[in-house]
Amino acid sequence: MSRHLLYAGLFLLTLSACSESSTDGGALNQTANTPAQSALQRYDAELIYADFAAGDIPALKKYQHQAFLLTGRLQKMQLMAEGRLLLELKAAAPDKPVRAWMKPDDRCLADTGALCARDTLAALPRGFKVYLECQHADIQDALPTAHDCTLTGGFPKAD
Repeated sequence: MSRHLLYAGLFLLTLSACSESSTDGGALNQTANTPAQSALQRYDAELIYADFAAGDIPALKKYQHQAFLLTGRLQKMQLMAEGRLLLELKAAAPDKPVRAWMKPDDRCLADTGALCARDTLAALPRGFKVYLECQHADIQDALPTAHDCTLTGGFPKAD
């Protein structure tokens, strides 16, 4: 396990060093949270699952109409139709995750050779804590699902 974290850390350091010299300004090139990200509310996947399971209407509105930061432990990653990436974050139980649809990454779709979020996420071990900026969330296939998410810059240490 520690060897995987070491490799993930080395990979992320390499990614950070390479991205600092890049000039395309993509989300993965940020090494710290932007002021806009700092102003967003941060919710853990387990809290989102509990709110949706309880069906508390006022609590659900905070996810449906504004952007927020979603944190959680990566449980599963699937490449879906049209190259869309679906993440599952650990919540109540392995069969009850919080899903996050990633925003399409034009660099991946255009096959430019640039490193994209899909490549970064694929290098992370299962259970690694990820930080996503999502535009809204709702229920999809009986599971809480965040939409139009992007991997935020400034990867925190695994805890």
